[in-house]
Amino acid sequence: MDVTMHDVEARFCRSREARNLLGHWTRDNSRKHVVETMCSHTSSFTNEISSEEIARVCARIGSDEALHALGRLAKANSNEKAVRNWWPVFAFTHVFHLILEDERRLLFFDELIRHPRFRKLIWPDATALIDRLAASNSDPAFMQRVRDSVRWRIALAYYAHVKELYAGSILRERGFPVVMHPVADALFRTDLWIDNINIDLFLPNGAYRSRDSSGGRKRRAADILADAQPCFRNITLVCPAVHKFGEVRLPDQVALVGTFRAAWSSLEG
Repeated sequence: MDVTMHDVEARFCRSREARNLLGHWTRDNSRKHVVETMCSHTSSFTNEISSEEIARVCARIGSDEALHALGRLAKANSNEKAVRNWWPVFAFTHVFHLILEDERRLLFFDELIRHPRFRKLIWPDATALIDRLAASNSDPAFMQRVRDSVRWRIALAYYAHVKELYAGSILRERGFPVVMHPVADALFRTDLWIDNINIDLFLPNGAYRSRDSSGGRKRRAADILADAQPCFRNITLVCPAVHKFGEVRLPDQVALVGTFRAAWSSLEG
């Protein structure tokens, strides 16, 4: 189930707004390396990974605090505004997908942030942010909050990535051949798609800020692609999580599939 950048462009650019967004992105000289890298990216293992593998990684995280991306960080101490509003040149989803295809397995958080791709594509921006904030306030307590906030910010993105992969794998295993590609996510806010249907995942979780409330996803695929001809159909899936203390709160399989089947039936009807 390979998805290339050519596939993404051919599918989404029947929308003029999508063409405009893509054109602005490809012409942005500050993102030249991003464009070159992502335009040659193929999502393959991303669209094959099993829910069993993802659940196994999450179970390990739940059994060993050292593997937890947030560790002992407290949200109240990891909430610096400058970090909340920080967006590296390479989107987190870009880098997570690149690493997933490199390794063909889902890495634990500390493995991921030590990966050469991550060190090359994210750490320079993170270091520049930390240095800039240090120049304005070198107080050790403040700088510890900044460092904690950077880890918190990356950890939230990592857990959102894990949950999206899991949701996609569950739907595929239930007979819906959904696919994903990081450029479709980053540019067109489409987490998954199948045939003519775009799927926007909303994964509420009491422990972590959702993407919708983090300031990074104010526009939805349905709004961006509203001018497409022929038109897309859109499904927003609100996916309740399985709540188990100390574990990654994955979407509930029954609720996810049931919600999707109901939304699919309403579109077909």
